[in-house]
This record gives sequence, C-alpha cells and structure tokens, in this order.
Amino acid sequence: MSIPPPRSPAECFAGILQWLTQAVATRHIAGLLAAPLTWLLVDRIRGIKQRFARLAARLRAGTYVPRRHTPRQPPAARKPRRPNPLPQTFGWLQNLLPEAVMYRSQLEHLLRDPEFVALMQAAPAPMARVLRPLCWMLRVTPPPVLARPRPPRRPSLRPAPPAEPPAADPPAAEARALPPRCPPLPPRPPRPPRPSIRPRPRPA
Repeated sequence: MSIPPPRSPAECFAGILQWLTQAVATRHIAGLLAAPLTWLLVDRIRGIKQRFARLAARLRAGTYVPRRHTPRQPPAARKPRRPNPLPQTFGWLQNLLPEAVMYRSQLEHLLRDPEFVALMQAAPAPMARVLRPLCWMLRVTPPPVLARPRPPRRPSLRPAPPAEPPAADPPAAEARALPPRCPPLPPRPPRPPRPSIRPRPRPA
C-alpha cells in the first residue's frame, strides 16, 4: 500500500475552504440557512479559494511580479459603494455557521506553518488582500506579515514662513541723537503735623 505524499500548504488551504463550503451547503439543506444567504456565502468562499490558487501558482512558477506603488490621484467624485449584504462584524461567519469553529483552528494552525509563512512573505500585499477577509470571517487575528502597511505621509502643502531678518543695531549717529534719560524725582517732603484744636470753655 503506497503512502500518499504529504499535502502542500496550498492544498491544505484549499481543503479547508472546500470543507467550509460543504458545511454551508449542508446547513442550507437542513433548512437552517436561506437560499440567497447560502449563495452569497458560497460565492465569497469560492472567490477566496480561486484568488489564492492563482496567486500560489504564480509564486510556484516564478512569474509573480510585485506591483509598483503609484500614488492615486483623488477622483473628482467618488461613486458610492454598494452595500455589502453580508454581515461585517468580527467573526460573523461563526454566528451563522457554528461548525466554522473547527475550520478556524485549522486556519490558525496553517498560518503558523513555516512553508505557508514563506508563501505569505513572498507576496505579502496580495496575500493580505486574499486572507484578511477570511481571517475576519472566522475570528482569526491575522499574522504580522498580513498587517496593512501604513500609508506614507503626504507632504505639507503649506509654504514655509519667511525667515525674519536679524535685528540690526542702530547707527552711532542715531544712538547719539537719543535724549538722555530723565533723572529720578526727589522724594516728597513729609507733611507738617496738624495743630491740635482745644475746645473752648463754656461760660458758667
């Protein structure tokens, strides 16, 4: 009996998403998930699976080329985004699919696998766009390699204030023309004592 070769991290990731899709379909068959919500969930999971497979294939073939970062020009008027019909809270899939807890633990174990970590480090930005939504769905804290890069600071558009010229000493002629300071005033003399007024004697 031949022993099958060990599965690669990419194959393990695809297996997790495949079992997650089947769990959603099973819950729909049991009448616990509405049909529109089931199709949205299946479409979201399959989209993550397909984007990851294409990216991993390019990395294995050596055809992946990172994009050059070019600053985007602000559009004149942004189009409003379509409202997302799926929930947006952290770990929202576990509320709809309690079976997702075991797939969460498998994903956490896979994110610590050295081969999978090397795969994420080879293309951190595209991997983050694929894996971060899945981590958010399953209430998994993304590893540091998937952290969002901080945008560069924009240069200040305010012009620098002009430098003030140094204060120049007054010319010697102006210094001589200045009037001298007034001498201090003498102290006031003390007031003389007021004479005492005796009362006049009354006639008897």
